[in-house]
Amino acid sequence: MRQTSPSDDQTHYKEYIFDMLFLKRMSDSFDQERELPVKHHKSRGGCRKSRSQLSSEEIEVRSIAAP
Repeated sequence: MRQTSPSDDQTHYKEYIFDMLFLKRMSDSFDQERELPVKHHKSRGGCRKSRSQLSSEEIEVRSIAAP
């Protein structure tokens, strides 16, 4: 079995942390971009019905996402 030096461990840890930070940033950016159309729509008057007032068919149509 090969012994790892402290610098190997630090490099591995640094790569792991940078990957996690990158994924977190991408997730946060996605959430922000996804909210922009919603905020724009609401600022222009928004939907006349709240989600609780929509029929199940209307909710299903609005919930479809592109693959």
